[in-house]
Amino acid sequence: MALTGLNIFKLLPKTNCGECGVPTCLAFAMKLAQKKAKLSECPYASEEAKQVLGAASEPPMRLVKIGAGADAFEVGGETELYRHDKTFYHQTAIAIRLDDRDEPERLAAQVAEADSYVIERVGERLHLDAFCLANESRNREQFLAALKLLAANSSKAIILECADKETVQASLALLEGKRPLLHPGDADAGAFLNLAREAGASLIVSADSPENLARKPRRYLRPGSKTWS
Repeated sequence: MALTGLNIFKLLPKTNCGECGVPTCLAFAMKLAQKKAKLSECPYASEEAKQVLGAASEPPMRLVKIGAGADAFEVGGETELYRHDKTFYHQTAIAIRLDDRDEPERLAAQVAEADSYVIERVGERLHLDAFCLANESRNREQFLAALKLLAANSSKAIILECADKETVQASLALLEGKRPLLHPGDADAGAFLNLAREAGASLIVSADSPENLARKPRRYLRPGSKTWS
């Protein structure tokens, strides 16, 4: 059961110091209950409060990091479901899908053009965040060759759209430390779970409706959590 503002207030220091950004501990407790604040914003939270309220005060959408280095990006970690409720801190990522059947010259040209493309819009600089490499050939060697070309010509994050476990395993060996995103499509995502964990990668679990997504096996969940990994 979700904790109410009064339940949370009982565990706060009640100093009304205002260092969390709101004037009273009760107001802060109400924000925690509404998922509009994080317990870490309270500098005087006790260890007991951290243990009891830590999971309860987490954002409903888990923060996920894709890629590595300066070109890594983050999604999730928001306290609101809709952008009209509150500005998202981690905007939707932009990716372009590549076909591993393309000739190497064409593939390299596509990567070079997309990698440097920037649009100025309403004071924002919109640029590519990731490349999605699709295993349309269903050929392992062809996919790996395309992946090597992509990794050699861009430092952007990579999404591996591939339903073959052995091909994904070989791909992860080529992308060690680069935190790719695994997209197995219609294949059983559970078969890729250990690969993702061992490589520090993220895994897409998809369904045609929220109801069917909720029926997915519990093994996709983080231990002790109701949040999808």
